[in-house]
Amino acid sequence: ISATLADLNLDTGHQENVEERLFALRAAARKYDVPVDGLNPLMKDFRSQIDQLEFG
Repeated sequence: ISATLADLNLDTGHQENVEERLFALRAAARKYDVPVDGLNPLMKDFRSQIDQLEFG
């Protein structure tokens, strides 16, 4: 029982971490007006634009 309770405590911490990351992803998606799965392509586009500005 103690081992199971310890696992549950670890899972709670992991769950909180995952929930915080999801919240941050959703906030970024709202900020840039894209769906969450559109954030990675958007990031790549931004990086490409920055590279063009820096390196011509």
